[in-house]
Amino acid sequence: LWLPKDVRWRFFKMQLQSGAYIHLRDQIRDTESLRQHLIRYAPRHIWLSVSLFLNPQNVGKKIDEKSRNLIMGTTFALESDYEHLEYARRNALKLFDYLEKHTGKGVSQMLFSGRRGIHCWLDYTVMSDAEAQLMNYRRVFARELEDAGIKFDKPVFRDCRRVMRVCGSVNGSTGYICQPLTRE
Repeated sequence: LWLPKDVRWRFFKMQLQSGAYIHLRDQIRDTESLRQHLIRYAPRHIWLSVSLFLNPQNVGKKIDEKSRNLIMGTTFALESDYEHLEYARRNALKLFDYLEKHTGKGVSQMLFSGRRGIHCWLDYTVMSDAEAQLMNYRRVFARELEDAGIKFDKPVFRDCRRVMRVCGSVNGSTGYICQPLTRE
């Protein structure tokens, strides 16, 4: 399993074998605490949030008065799904090159999603307690990437409450493992 260094500020969502979805109500601090939940629930799918929350155990789907004050920042993560994985890989490499050349930022982790896509976690986190401001940062950065010809799942990228598959977990639809990829 690979988890971002700031994992304690992220929420986790699972789909159980029954098809029900749950948010973990415990704070995950490391891979061992996550492993305990995986053993307990044996989920079909597990995801973690791209954004950071003061109290990740109590994050809801919608922006409301209770949850508005919980967000602390967001990490930029892109999802690139194609029918052919090679197209997704080439697009991810284009993203690598663009980031190095134009932003001074890089990709901290590139993952095969276990299905037909690639997830790229960027070395770029914006801190703010205003969700609308974070969503605006994401919109502006999305436009910049689109202008550079990089293709990605725009609704997933723009949403601060989206989740991405946990690296090292099994994709319950295919049985393939979500695993790290290299540039090569």
